[in-house]
Amino acid sequence: MIVYLAGQYRAPTILGVTLNIYCAWKAAKRLWRAGFVVICPHSNSAFMGELFSPIHGQVFLEGDLELVRKSDALFAMPGWRRSAGACGEIGEGRRYKIPIFYNIEELIAWRNQNT
Repeated sequence: MIVYLAGQYRAPTILGVTLNIYCAWKAAKRLWRAGFVVICPHSNSAFMGELFSPIHGQVFLEGDLELVRKSDALFAMPGWRRSAGACGEIGEGRRYKIPIFYNIEELIAWRNQNT
């Protein structure tokens, strides 16, 4: 089962971006250990986004939305509402009626009922 991890990436400083990536890595690791295949966009494009060019940030977001559409479920990290990108990802998941979860236990229970 493929789970897309939606959470804040951007920050005003490189330290903030690094912290957001680290938090996503921790969540992804927990999901992998629970038996999911995880798409963690924070890892996929770490430090390649708008820090170098605003255009690349948009390209990555469009690619992320394509990955959302191919996922079985979305996991929204705490604080996702503070991220325009994560809000877009959650919105895309809703448009495509992809189940969205806000805690891992609910995601695991849903998987166990649907496999």
